Amino acid sequence: MVNYPKDWDMTELGTKCEVTSSKRVFESEWKTSGIPFLRTRDIASFHAGMEQKDKLFISESTYYEKVKVSGEPHIGDLLVT
Repeated sequence: MVNYPKDWDMTELGTKCEVTSSKRVFESEWKTSGIPFLRTRDIASFHAGMEQKDKLFISESTYYEKVKVSGEPHIGDLLVT
């Protein structure tokens, strides 16, 4: 059991925001150019100030297929892997 500070309000995540799920990008869809596709390790490298190795991309058509089904991320969105 976790003890949170008494001045914190407890609430269910879905009451404060919209929770959605995105379509998975499969390895077979990776390209060497196109729209950047970031994996968790890419974000961790960026945060640590390290150069991103093995940059991956997806085609524009794959991107728009995924966005049509899952929606598009916007500035301020919280992404969880």
